[in-house]
Amino acid sequence: MTIRDAYHGPVIAVGGPPHSGKSVFLAELYTHLKRFNTGVFLQRACPDGEGMWSAEAGYDLAQSLRRTGQHSLEWNEKTANCIVTLGRNVHLPMVLVDLGGKRLPDNELFLARTTHALVVSHDPCESREWKVFIASQGSQVIGEINTTMKYLSDDAATIRRLDPDASAEVCFQGHTFVANLANLDRDSTLSSSTRGAISGIAGWLYAKFRS
Repeated sequence: MTIRDAYHGPVIAVGGPPHSGKSVFLAELYTHLKRFNTGVFLQRACPDGEGMWSAEAGYDLAQSLRRTGQHSLEWNEKTANCIVTLGRNVHLPMVLVDLGGKRLPDNELFLARTTHALVVSHDPCESREWKVFIASQGSQVIGEINTTMKYLSDDAATIRRLDPDASAEVCFQGHTFVANLANLDRDSTLSSSTRGAISGIAGWLYAKFRS
């Protein structure tokens, strides 16, 4: 019997390289999932000082209040034990685990306690490396989110502006999905297309794991 066998629902890691929009994606995904079931829980597994509060507070305020911590043996062990406890909680139908942006031993420890994973990446090479990294710890990648920045085509502008109507798409392929999302930027508003795509992902996850 493994640690995962005692879980009552999926424990889904969300990881990928830095500057890929993971925090923005995760905040939006969590918001949509809570509309399906308020028992969904989001566990932070990186002491970067972020959380739903930073997504809701606005970029400037969040930066002024945010305090970054350090991975320590004690912190890692407590977080790993917390993930297991959450997975065994009969009142939590789904647990999301927000990983740090590097493929390091601390994330191996956390991944070994998850059942599934989503990869959020702006770099195809990094995406492949993350999928190998996740699989090495026995977690199953069920979603790949490719991110990019799309700007308005205005050569006269001195400062490039993000396209507020950037399109997004998601393709569901049986037990997995691939999404292409644009402009997951903390300091801008997501386009209706991107919000719709993330809402679709939330609905797919809810339906996939609904007991």
